[in-house]
This record gives sequence, C-alpha cells and structure tokens, in this order.
Amino acid sequence: MKKWLVLFLISLTVTLSIPAIALECDGTPPSDPSQLIDYIKNCNEKINESKGQQYTLNSAIIVLNSKINLAQGQINQTQAQIDGLEQEISLLSTILVDLNKSLDELSVTYVARVRESYKQRDLNPLRLFFSSDSFGQLIIKLKYFNSVKTRDRLILQELEKARLDFDQQKLTKENKQQEVEDLKTKLVGQRVALGGQKAQKQDLLVITKNDEQKFQALLASARAELEAIEAIIAGKGVEEEVGEINQGDVIANVITGSSCNSSGTHLHFMIGDNSLVKNPFDYLKSVDYYNNSGGDPFNPSGSWDWPLSSPIYFNQGYGSTWAIQNTWVSSIYSFHNGIDISGGSTSVMAVKSGKLYRGGYTGSAGCSLKYVRVDHADSDIDTYYLHVNYF
Repeated sequence: MKKWLVLFLISLTVTLSIPAIALECDGTPPSDPSQLIDYIKNCNEKINESKGQQYTLNSAIIVLNSKINLAQGQINQTQAQIDGLEQEISLLSTILVDLNKSLDELSVTYVARVRESYKQRDLNPLRLFFSSDSFGQLIIKLKYFNSVKTRDRLILQELEKARLDFDQQKLTKENKQQEVEDLKTKLVGQRVALGGQKAQKQDLLVITKNDEQKFQALLASARAELEAIEAIIAGKGVEEEVGEINQGDVIANVITGSSCNSSGTHLHFMIGDNSLVKNPFDYLKSVDYYNNSGGDPFNPSGSWDWPLSSPIYFNQGYGSTWAIQNTWVSSIYSFHNGIDISGGSTSVMAVKSGKLYRGGYTGSAGCSLKYVRVDHADSDIDTYYLHVNYF
C-alpha cells in the first residue's frame, strides 16, 4: 500500500474516533473542529435570545461576551480549515511525487519501446509474408507483431492516464493552496474584528464605570441623537439662511469633546436627496485615511472633496455598520444614515458650492443638535454637517 494512503487512513481513523461534544457559549472556545459548529450555533442563539429583552448594562455585557466568544470560535474554525487544507496539500505533494515517479518510469519504458519499434520498422504484414519460410512461421511472426502493437498501445494508455492524474492532482493542490490564502486573509479580518469587539467592551465599561444609570443615560443620549438626525433629514430643523458659499469654504467647526447628542469629537456627514439619504462614498473622492470603524469598508468612488482636511479618521460607515452588528448601538438603530469622521483639523468645508443654512433641532431630550446644510442648486442634493459650532 502506498505510504500516503496509509497516512491518510490513520488520520481518518483518528478523526472519526473523536466524539463530538456540544459546548455552551461560555469560557474558552474549543479548538476541536467537531465541537466548533455547535459552539458557534449556541453563541448565535444566545445573542438572538437578547433581542426583545430589557436592555441593561449586564445584558449588554453578556451579548458582547457572546459576540467575543463567537468571533473567537469563528477564528478557531477558520484556523482548523487552514490546518486541514494544509494537511491535504502535504498529502497531495506526496501523491504528486509518486505520480511523477510513475510518469518518469513510463516515459522511460515508452522511449525504449519507440526505439525498439524503430529497429523493427520493417515489421508489417506484407514484409512478414515474404520473409516467412512457411505458413506456421508467418503465424508466429504475426502473433509477435500484434503483441508488440498491443504492448505499445497499453504503454501509451498508461502514460496518458498517469499524465492526466498528475495534472489533475496538481490542479487540486493549486486550488487548495488558493483556498488557504483566502482563508488566511479571512482570518486576519476576523482577528481585527475580535480586537475591535474587545475594545468596545472595554470602552463601554470605562464610559459607564460599570454603572447601570450611566449606561441608561448613554442609551438615552444615543436615542436623542437618532431622533434629532432623523428629524433634520426630514426637514424639521429650525434653520436660518446664510447665503451662497463656494466649494472649499469653511462653514463650521466640529465641536471638540462630548456635547449634546455626541459622546466625542466627530462630524456626522450626510447626503440627502429629497429627504432620502444617500451613501456619501458614492460622491466623495479617494483620500488618505485611518480606519477606526472596526471593519466598515472605506471605498469612496466619487469626485467631491471631503468636508474635513486629510487624513480622515473614519469612525463609522454607512448602512449596516460593524458597530451595529457588534456593539450595543444595535439596540438604538439598525441603519447608519451617514458617516462619522474626524480630520486633520476641526474646520468643516463645503464639499460643493451652494446655499448655506444654519440650523438646530431640539428633541424630547431637551438639548439642541446644531448642524449646517448646503443646498446644491445644480441638483436635488443637500449635504448635512452635524455636531458643529457656527462662527
């Protein structure tokens, strides 16, 4: 039996002998691939159980811990896939060595047969007939002639089969090597996401000081911000017309530190088209940036300048963001209607020329969220710049 086949059977026997044990989504995730599927399933179920329940600091920490455990389980699962593929690649390498050896041996045999056939090139039925002294001798020579042809044909068939087997196994190996590279890229992303989740949990504990009242105040502030932003985009803000401005003009300053409806220094930039929000990345051009979002894509494809000077510090993207999928903000909103950024300075610039309005919205929480809006005359597009001070 081939050495590689023996190793494969031993590996298969060991794998099948390991009992699968379902583990709860607590503690250190298992490294055993047979346990990871149930572990990840249990983590997802634990996260889903929290939906609809009263949102407290304790429940938020439980969810964050479950998501951290889920992420670590997924990392272990990806690593197990990589390890398994690398074992298969090693096995395929051994198979290719054996196939290449067989191919070489058949090639040598075939070359020898070609040479032999060349020496016996005069062997054909007509020549055999005239060179035979008797009918019996002719029969013997014809049998030999047919035997030579049959043997040559078999050698050619074996040679072609060996070549096809070698090519197929080589292709399989190359495909699995590409799978490994893709999984390694995925693994890097999963580890980055895990680091972000751990940081979010730590930040939450620092902000709230493990105090339920502070956590509820944080939730109330986030709800008030969402209410104000949705009202502003719906045209419910109280505004004052300032006048025409040009692209690049400084129109406001980002508020430094925490403020009404904001937990820290950032600009919430939105694009509205008849009260419908648009993805800012479809309009903004490429720029130097740092991605602090935890995993949101930074993929501007437009031609507009940015409202802040570069480099851009990217804190949250548009749509179903990493923060929505992995942090407590999912209890407040499920869709982020703009992008949260900071820049090289706090000066806010108009991304295009238009008419400037200064506004504010006072919601149920009692504080007014300031913003500026630019109405761009060449289209139905308006740009909004929130968490700012006027001049």
